[in-house]
Amino acid sequence: MKIAIMSTMPPNTYSGGRYDAWTMAEGLAARENTVWFITNNHPIFYDDFKEYEGHDQIRLVITADFQVDIYEDELDYVVLVPNQDKTDYFYLMCRNFARKKKAKLVLRNFESPNWFNQYSPVHRDEKMWEFWKDTCNDGCLVLSNSKESMKYAKEYYTEYPQYTRFDYWYPAINSKAADKVCAEKEKRIISFVRFADKHKGGEDIIDIAGEYLAGYTLVFVVGNGQWNAMYDYKLEFLSKKYDFQYEIRRRLSDEEKFKEIKKARFMLFPSYFEGYGYPPVEAQYCNTICIAYDLPVLRETNKEGVIYCERGNILAMQEALKAAVENYEEKELKTQIRELGDFNLRADAICDVLKKYLQDDYRNPKAPYLRIVKPVLPETKRKISMIHQLKRIYPRFVRRCKEGMHVVYNKALAVKRVVWLRKMPIHLGENFYDRITGRLYMKGWYLAWREIDRVQIENSHGTIIGYAVYGQKRSDVYEKYPQYGTMLLGWEYDGTVDAADMGEFVRVRIVCSDGKLSWGDFLPEVREGMDQR
Repeated sequence: MKIAIMSTMPPNTYSGGRYDAWTMAEGLAARENTVWFITNNHPIFYDDFKEYEGHDQIRLVITADFQVDIYEDELDYVVLVPNQDKTDYFYLMCRNFARKKKAKLVLRNFESPNWFNQYSPVHRDEKMWEFWKDTCNDGCLVLSNSKESMKYAKEYYTEYPQYTRFDYWYPAINSKAADKVCAEKEKRIISFVRFADKHKGGEDIIDIAGEYLAGYTLVFVVGNGQWNAMYDYKLEFLSKKYDFQYEIRRRLSDEEKFKEIKKARFMLFPSYFEGYGYPPVEAQYCNTICIAYDLPVLRETNKEGVIYCERGNILAMQEALKAAVENYEEKELKTQIRELGDFNLRADAICDVLKKYLQDDYRNPKAPYLRIVKPVLPETKRKISMIHQLKRIYPRFVRRCKEGMHVVYNKALAVKRVVWLRKMPIHLGENFYDRITGRLYMKGWYLAWREIDRVQIENSHGTIIGYAVYGQKRSDVYEKYPQYGTMLLGWEYDGTVDAADMGEFVRVRIVCSDGKLSWGDFLPEVREGMDQR
């Protein structure tokens, strides 16, 4: 078979969906299929698979705009690997590429909104999936990553039943890297965390601490590298109270990741929603006991190899971990997960799935080539002459003059609350300080090209008051500044501060991983006993 897999790829960071796509490419190439992997950045995990027999046969194509061509006139399949994109540009490029190559389109379906919103504590707008759904207009094999996912997909992708097919394929893990690592079990508990997404349950892990953890080390693996210093503060306090250690591990290679899993006695996985759930499968493959919230998809893939707790019940997870710690004994779990853990079996499975549809031409013959408007970044917009600008703005001149005084008045009110001692890309939204309760609440956003290490809140004397939670999703900011390439631009602080510690103003200081600093100085709105938590 001849297959092109098309996927966006975040630079220098990790994404489960992108990893899923790459294992598919490796599996297909290992079975002597011709595979192109078309993406916009070099995969950070590329070298982790260098020992697989088909690795060097994958034709990796790096493109900034997905305007690519390959020497083959026809392909069997084009696999579209979706993301939560704000524009349809990538999707239209993939769909047109499939039509150009006379290929059948495959949509890798990680989740659908009817499924996600049923389980996630934070709902998402269904429009975030509209570009996924539109692919069915061309004729599409919706390839889910589990039976549970496929069940909901059949309820969601319903507009073009004649040209839509449904199937599923469990993704592969890097079993060669896992088998290569040898490590003895230690008193360690591992977790994979992503605090920016509430449905991943990262904050629940911190709440399970207790005296039973004495002598243990908690290991937090941060795949995307983002960690909030506020959690350091909490963990430092809890580790001293309960006599445990903690480590933060960022952007591990596969060998390093499996070494950490194999050393750990337990894995905590408090996710409220999963499309598949790599970590529990990897834990069993490494004979590490996994404790997870009870999700149907985990029951499907892991069966009884996981200790399940009521979803969202932190106390139940704490009790389960305590019982497991007090009664620990090593278990043989690897054999139970062989179907999902053996790379060769997953490689055979993806080939079998795609071969089923080679003779089933589900393409929509009436599907047209799609008109594509490439998103224009602010720095590439057409320059406009001064005369042209004056002609364009003249009809609005009178109206703006009338509005001028109103604007000046509002600006004056804002200046009373915000003092900029230095022009920095830090912006303040809702904020107040309650003199009665001492509650200080501030939230806003920032623009930064660099990786953020922490956002700290200081008073005018330079004393640190606390640390803000950062990396929150701000789609409104992303729409205005798409050139920063991420929606994770929000920050929020909510704490109690004595009036004597407030000082003359509050400084929000951003500390980047490379040591660069940015800050803004603000005067929060003062309230008197109006604090409503």
